[in-house]
Amino acid sequence: MAEGDTVLGHYRIIKITNASLDFEEIGSGRRASNALEDQDPSK
Repeated sequence: MAEGDTVLGHYRIIKITNASLDFEEIGSGRRASNALEDQDPSK
């Protein structure tokens, strides 16, 4: 997954940082951000 990619045909990734993922809903142009959590592979 990289900036500019389309996910599920509905969302475009705007920006990825170590802490968050910013995306846009293609149909409406609405933007949102989600916090990214560190996944511990040992669990």
